[in-house]
Amino acid sequence: MELCAQAHVLGCHPAVQHVRRESNVWADELSNLEVDGFNPSLRIDIARYEAESLIALPRLLTLAKLDSAHTTASAAPGADRALV
Repeated sequence: MELCAQAHVLGCHPAVQHVRRESNVWADELSNLEVDGFNPSLRIDIARYEAESLIALPRLLTLAKLDSAHTTASAAPGADRALV
């Protein structure tokens, strides 16, 4: 997502399309940190980028934190009861 957002800002319009899950096993492996089959020299170290230059990643991380907080709050005892 970040690469697509960066390309769009630069005036490039990549052809992004949905790929069926069965045809995209490598993406699942990467998201589960199973990197054994991948060339480490092709890895992009996002830590070297200025946070201000990132577009999608900060938003995604914020949403992940909000979702995690919501999930944790929903799992708390009595969370299903209405507040009076």
